[in-house]
Amino acid sequence: MLFDIIHSFVNIFAGGRSEIKTILFILYLLFLITLYLSLRGRSFKALKWKWFGLSLLIMYLYGLGLHIFHVLANKLPLTTFFVTGRNGEISCSSLQHTHIAKAAIAQIFSYFDKIKFPMTDAGGAYLGIIPGWILLFGSLLLIILLLQAVLYFTTSFKKLLDDKSTRQKAFLIFGYALISFSLIKTSLDGGAFDRGSIISLIFVIIFILREKKAPLAYYYYIIGPIIGAFFLAINFFSLGGRGTIAALAALILLYTLVLYGSEKKIKSWILFLLFLFFMASWQAFGIGNREIRDYSSIMLPAGSEAYFYDEQSQETKILITKQPQSIRQLAKSLRKNVSYLPIGAPGINCTKSKPRPKFSITLITKEPLAKNALAATENIMIINGTSSGYGERWQTDMRILLNPCLLETVTILNGELTKNGLNDYLLINPIFYGSSNIY
Repeated sequence: MLFDIIHSFVNIFAGGRSEIKTILFILYLLFLITLYLSLRGRSFKALKWKWFGLSLLIMYLYGLGLHIFHVLANKLPLTTFFVTGRNGEISCSSLQHTHIAKAAIAQIFSYFDKIKFPMTDAGGAYLGIIPGWILLFGSLLLIILLLQAVLYFTTSFKKLLDDKSTRQKAFLIFGYALISFSLIKTSLDGGAFDRGSIISLIFVIIFILREKKAPLAYYYYIIGPIIGAFFLAINFFSLGGRGTIAALAALILLYTLVLYGSEKKIKSWILFLLFLFFMASWQAFGIGNREIRDYSSIMLPAGSEAYFYDEQSQETKILITKQPQSIRQLAKSLRKNVSYLPIGAPGINCTKSKPRPKFSITLITKEPLAKNALAATENIMIINGTSSGYGERWQTDMRILLNPCLLETVTILNGELTKNGLNDYLLINPIFYGSSNIY
């Protein structure tokens, strides 16, 4: 329960389905606190922040360049949302939230013959698409960024804390952890146009202006809550975009709270109001997280049927529970990420008699497909038309119909495609109908 709450909080400034980032943030924050307490009596020469900023800029441009290269190489419009399937892995990407720079992480793990991670996307789908030396450059740049985050914290940032009160230090250290973690994470996972990177950068600028006594920074304590209220109002009346809109409000209000809390003189009632305002935005943003939490906490009685897709055997399997357990416990035992809704239990969280969830999709492959070449089973039916030329590749329109208790749609599709020899493909602008799991 506590971990779910922390995970929901981390998603505000470092969004994503993976739980690994939550663990990494907790460790990072604890490391910075320990580092500060250990070095309280020592003084170091302050470094110029421009080198940290330059490294971040290069990493963001690096990720943007990889995304543009991948899109143009496949003759796609820059605004395309697509899923890449390769090396037995899958990863989605778009200009607004790109994942291709994560291949720099996969490149490091590839030296240890490890690129597949059942619980997370580590960028393994892009290995072999981007030249290895370019990915190695990204790997080295990531290591440099991590080292710089620690180095600047122990030198320049620590010097900034010297004349601050205990309250200010607590807010500033927490703020440094939030913003540095968000910027480094989104430089790989999110990109230059991700909301986390843009808003984090804005608050870095506001903080710099405040330290230079610029009056504009102080006006923000009025402007920030107004902007947050505006996004919350849009979120309240919006039916389709509640997650992203509420996330904007929550992130702006979180940074506003941290920024005000680190002021030399504050009014307790203003801090309290900002806290309540932030909690309201977090509550609105957390609807999606609560849905996953509610899903994962569903108890399956002993003897329950549980449908899931086995990626190893590439088959639909039915497990009969031997004892009462939650979906989270079962997903963990199957080494599946519960955020992807991997398990369906008839009569509990799905109904087999309902119309089959279906979605339409465009497939890009190196080899053409004959009409309806993909296998159809009782649980999974893939209907495809005849392939047509798409540059040096082939384009195929498909319709996928699933057993209503099979919820992990893109993972299932990846397994069915690779089972039929399609190990290098793109799924273009997938449109889902009735499926609760959009990758």
